[in-house]
Amino acid sequence: MKKRILIITIIATFIISLTACGYKKPSNDNKSNGSESIDIDKDTSKDISKDSSKDTSPKDRESDNGNLGESNTKNVDNYKGDLLNNIKNKAQSGMVINSEFKAKDGVIDEVNNAYGKEDASNYIAEAKGIYYTFESKNLAFGCNKGAQIFEVRSFDKSLKDLNLQDIISYFGEPQYEVITDLNERIIGYKVNDDFKLLFVFSDSKNEKAVLDHYSVLYPRGTVNSMADDPGREW
Repeated sequence: MKKRILIITIIATFIISLTACGYKKPSNDNKSNGSESIDIDKDTSKDISKDSSKDTSPKDRESDNGNLGESNTKNVDNYKGDLLNNIKNKAQSGMVINSEFKAKDGVIDEVNNAYGKEDASNYIAEAKGIYYTFESKNLAFGCNKGAQIFEVRSFDKSLKDLNLQDIISYFGEPQYEVITDLNERIIGYKVNDDFKLLFVFSDSKNEKAVLDHYSVLYPRGTVNSMADDPGREW
């Protein structure tokens, strides 16, 4: 009888041991699966972050590099800094220094009423309009067929105090640059959604060339829908 009880006890103990081992194994598997799932989530998060940093639309890039923000006056003296600030601030509303007439909102009749008849008027096909020159005022106005002013050019004598490096030091690297057939270097900056600034230097090879003249351009004023002409960009 005692021998039978001993055998039953041994069998029961063996069964309990097997049950315990079977229970622990699933527990370890679950822990392993949980850890692997977390690692995958972390990797996915890193990939998404990396991809999103590269996903920049052209419009966003234009916004980052476009409208004039804070300008650098550290590398120019006080006089030049004040002059450049004046150029920038007037350009925000389509004007140049020492002139109250605006690109976009002005018409050439207003200029004639104030200054009298222009000294010269010439149609410039590449510039998309007629240019009226007022020599005594050191100004020229580009106009479309509707007499709207789309560009104001300044030849003010104070501009001779600025050179190419002054402009780049203040405004930063230009968004537009070209060498013309006349060996002029023209650099440009977007001011805001309406206006752009163009600076013209007579010597394209001289990195310290003196500024010859500059202008504020309203590109949309050069569009000619009737002739299917998209107008100027710069």
